[in-house]
Amino acid sequence: MNNAIVYKGLVIVSVGGVCFTFSQFVHYETHHYNEIMRARNGAIYAFNATDGRLVWMIFTKGEAMPAPAVYHGVLAYTTGGGCFAAVNATTGQMLWKDSFPGYMGNMASVNYYVMPNGTPLFIAGFTYTVAPYGFLLAVNGLNGRLAWNATMPSPYVGANTGLGDVPPAVDQQAGLVIDNDIANFNASSNTVDTVTFALNASTGKPVWATNLGTGIIPPAFKGGMPTIHGNFIYDGSPSLGIVAKLYVNNGSIVWETRLPDLKIPPQLPGGPRGSPTYYHGLLWVAAGSRVYVLSPTTGDVLSMYYVGGRMGIVNPVITGGTMYLSNSYGWVVAIPLSQIFQIGRAIKS
Repeated sequence: MNNAIVYKGLVIVSVGGVCFTFSQFVHYETHHYNEIMRARNGAIYAFNATDGRLVWMIFTKGEAMPAPAVYHGVLAYTTGGGCFAAVNATTGQMLWKDSFPGYMGNMASVNYYVMPNGTPLFIAGFTYTVAPYGFLLAVNGLNGRLAWNATMPSPYVGANTGLGDVPPAVDQQAGLVIDNDIANFNASSNTVDTVTFALNASTGKPVWATNLGTGIIPPAFKGGMPTIHGNFIYDGSPSLGIVAKLYVNNGSIVWETRLPDLKIPPQLPGGPRGSPTYYHGLLWVAAGSRVYVLSPTTGDVLSMYYVGGRMGIVNPVITGGTMYLSNSYGWVVAIPLSQIFQIGRAIKS
């Protein structure tokens, strides 16, 4: 459900099932929300990157689906059991551990922000089973103490799994945490708003929130980490089938582009579910069964390349003139960029 972390000759992988035991449904029906956890256990493994030898492993309380993050040898991770913890990335020795009952880390990978005084804050999203359904938590990377706890800025109220399934992006230069979620679920029309928003990275206070539009709620909503490049954010809405460009400082929309031939809810799950990749002055977007190439300046669609299957929560990985994709149908695909769009002979990774 996430990406492996490569650190100083180690490949670090977090694992865990997505199931709930029957007792968790009992907790929900009896309104004991703080006792709910996703899966009973998980684990984190560290392998030698050269030969695959197991170097260390730890068990976790609740699944460990989200990808951890490493900063100066501190590996921070979250779990479906409400844990926000850190170990020594080289040895696996526990450094600190927090518990947030009822909070579930699903697929919102951990990120970090370094404060002006040099203190790192690890930041991750969690799901809760009742409104507002999602929270972003920041903890001091040195001792694990909670720095701030935030949710989507008002007047928006998160829906579904939301912030527990969307990794937060961090703009170190602007001092902002950027994330997105679906909000304001309307049961009569089965619609939601898709909202991109910014928080102050040091305090968690809201800075701005922008509604990208209203559409049919996508099934099992999972969102891609917003892409930040320069002074702009590139984000998508699977509910609407659009890619949007926004200003980092105030969230105002520069353009929105509806991706052609992409079916959206209720016909299909919609897209893009992953974030755009900025490469060689272009935006590369995987959505539905195609790869789209967009102009970051105008939002114009420059190319559409049919791959087949369905692209889930995937952003294209590009290196050496080749694009690599994973696919919801169980495919791994490598495509020469020249087949998708001619950007010249000199392609540098």
